[in-house]
Amino acid sequence: SKAANLLFLESPTGVGYSYCAAMMEMGGKCKHSDTSTAALNAATLHRFLEAFPEYRGREFMIWGESYAGVYIPTLAEQVLATALDVNFLGFAAGDPCTSEKYQHLDGQLHFNLQFALQRGFISSRLHTFITSTCVRRIDGTGRIIPDYTHPDCKRAWRTYFISSSDVAGYGSH
Repeated sequence: SKAANLLFLESPTGVGYSYCAAMMEMGGKCKHSDTSTAALNAATLHRFLEAFPEYRGREFMIWGESYAGVYIPTLAEQVLATALDVNFLGFAAGDPCTSEKYQHLDGQLHFNLQFALQRGFISSRLHTFITSTCVRRIDGTGRIIPDYTHPDCKRAWRTYFISSSDVAGYGSH
């Protein structure tokens, strides 16, 4: 705690141990958008600094993973727009979802096996096996639908996912 402090936010409300007023009613659910989630998180940070003024002006970064690839930049924008009293250094997201448009085409994730091969995420042997045996379709845009009919394809795709952590970027060659 002498070198850094961490503040964890579960968002949007209704996930993990968090809740919203609507959840207190039978069948009630929280309703949020990416924009409302960023606004709620920014308001939470402002309230935190009101309650703990000793943290004002300190270096501040925002980190997250997965869908935080959407939440983190929108929160960063709110932090800057609302003049949060911190020394904002930046943000980072691990294994981020960055765009539904490019990550889910025709109901399937976008895979770029060539990118994964060239960057050393997968071996040439795995690349050859997947492209020759475990792909149902590749269209002109590079969209791939995995085929699991061969007994070893499930393991091959799982190895790809673990090896690349889905970092096989859209449109990278």
